[in-house]
Amino acid sequence: MFTKRGTSCPSLLWILVHYVISGESVRRRINDSKQVMLLDGYNVIHRLPEIPSHKGTSLEERRNALAVFIVRWKSARKYKGTVYLVFDGQEGRTTTLEQSVLHGIKCIYSRQKEEADGKIIGIIRSASHPEHITVISDDNYIANNVRSFGAHIKPVAYLSEVKKTGKPRGVNTSKKNIDAATAHHITNHMKQIWGITD
Repeated sequence: MFTKRGTSCPSLLWILVHYVISGESVRRRINDSKQVMLLDGYNVIHRLPEIPSHKGTSLEERRNALAVFIVRWKSARKYKGTVYLVFDGQEGRTTTLEQSVLHGIKCIYSRQKEEADGKIIGIIRSASHPEHITVISDDNYIANNVRSFGAHIKPVAYLSEVKKTGKPRGVNTSKKNIDAATAHHITNHMKQIWGITD
């Protein structure tokens, strides 16, 4: 590592080299994959019922809970692709590294003054095969951009559509004739439109 004399702080050159190499390695891995899923990290954390949301829970604990949930989700769904959790880089973190691994799940963090939205859209825009990528987010801005670049978009409720047994949820036999996850998603969406808060 290049450091300033007499200190362990990385020099500007090392930071620049690290940024270029790490960014290129992510792009290369995504371009080489046949099936990739990008999660809009904090959007998913705040909307997925399975993630603890009480006030005493730190963002770090929620990121860990999301990673554990995805490990179980991949097993239940028999999903063979690569999943990346994409987070705003500086929110609730003590390190400036742009990548990490939580419970075997790869995490990507945006740069300072860059939101996860921009990071996700940038990844899609530069992908050789955007059709191999699915983004999980309820953010309309992300959804519109993801579609425009040829990738797929799924709502956060998509992650809740499997029971712990791994079997798909049965269709609700009520007059609505929709499953519980979709009903939950619609309810939350309508609350947003009407300005209702819990």
